[in-house]
Amino acid sequence: LQLGFYLVRCRAIISVHMTPVETTLYIIRHGQSVANRDRIVSGQLNTPLTDAGRQQAKITSRLLGDVEFDVAYSSHLDRAHETARIVVGDRRLAITQLPELSERSYGQLEGKPAHEYDQLKSAQSKAYFALSTQERFKTKVIPDMESDHELSERFLAALHDIGHKHSGQTVLIGSHAGPIRTTLIGLGHLTEDQMPAGGFSNCGYIKLRYSNGKIEVTEVYNPTTEELSVE
Repeated sequence: LQLGFYLVRCRAIISVHMTPVETTLYIIRHGQSVANRDRIVSGQLNTPLTDAGRQQAKITSRLLGDVEFDVAYSSHLDRAHETARIVVGDRRLAITQLPELSERSYGQLEGKPAHEYDQLKSAQSKAYFALSTQERFKTKVIPDMESDHELSERFLAALHDIGHKHSGQTVLIGSHAGPIRTTLIGLGHLTEDQMPAGGFSNCGYIKLRYSNGKIEVTEVYNPTTEELSVE
């Protein structure tokens, strides 16, 4: 009888220890930047928030006011770091900056007017849409920029590291549209048609669940211009 009780107790203990612990990740796109406003390809260039962008961040901060963040991260770029700092608000959290959380590298196109990038994409559109979905994810407009696939791989690797490191905690991450969009597509939550380039709004966010080495999308907040209006 004692042996049976001991075995049952051991199984209960093992069951408790094997239960996956979830990490919650909130990934927020930065507020409007000067480059956004002026239609400049920013990529990994350091462009600050506009006043409108700071107000957008305050609106999202209020939306997430009841979330008990345990830790905060951002990319190394000022627009993402300042947005994270505004959302953190009065919470006593330091913000760890990681280059792996940054926007796509656009190579030699960074700092150029956005219409130049748009023209290059338009010129390649026929060949692009003749490719399979997987091939599109790996294609590049110019050779020295990151593809969707490369961006997604870099960003998801960082999320896995953060999720594993902060098991059972709630994490705020200030980041960018490109990584968020390719994460949604890479995880199979949305298709390219449902989330085209430029389709994720300033200060929108996604909520992810990390558990047992897997990442799942649990919420997408992609606000309209009216929802984040600062007028």
